[in-house]
Amino acid sequence: NSLNQYTNFLNSNSEYELLIKNNITDNSVSSKTDVIGSFNFSTTPSKFVFYNSTYGLGAYQDLDWIPSITPKAVAYQVGLRFHYKEDNVIKSLFWSQTQVDENESSLTLYGRDFISFLENNLSKDNSNREFLSVDILMTLGSQDLKTFIDINKPITGIVQERPQFTNINNGIGLFSSRYTREYVNLPLSLESLSYLINNSGLNFQ
Repeated sequence: NSLNQYTNFLNSNSEYELLIKNNITDNSVSSKTDVIGSFNFSTTPSKFVFYNSTYGLGAYQDLDWIPSITPKAVAYQVGLRFHYKEDNVIKSLFWSQTQVDENESSLTLYGRDFISFLENNLSKDNSNREFLSVDILMTLGSQDLKTFIDINKPITGIVQERPQFTNINNGIGLFSSRYTREYVNLPLSLESLSYLINNSGLNFQ
């Protein structure tokens, strides 16, 4: 019973408050955050397409969603995890996409970019490789998390001072929310798998 009562501990319709008191210094800190709710693409992906006979490597995989369904999310980032076997050792590569904001409702993954990613991360040697599966991940972030990430991006300009961001009362740090939805063990389309084996030059069998 003690475990079951916490099964639905986080409620996306609720705001959560963090209270911490240091019993030695008597200092107290606090913060609040909303919880980002569940997420689904408009159409659940059932396979990954990066090549077809019509567009070649110009083929694409469209991922669409409705931002208003998760109104507490303001940042979205897609990642693709590529599972394969190399000389009988199971490995994986992670292809991260550029973060988009709540004004966007779709992302397009192009075949030529995907093959370039594989070419940059797999050596063209005599290794024997076998495709296993693909996972598509969508991670949603709150406004505070987005602000924290934006402020802490690498400094590229003349001004080197970085503004400080915290949402902790009487302290420094971040108390926020993010949500990750995974679509796992997806196959490649038949034409994509055929290209990977016969035309990529990456020794997939």
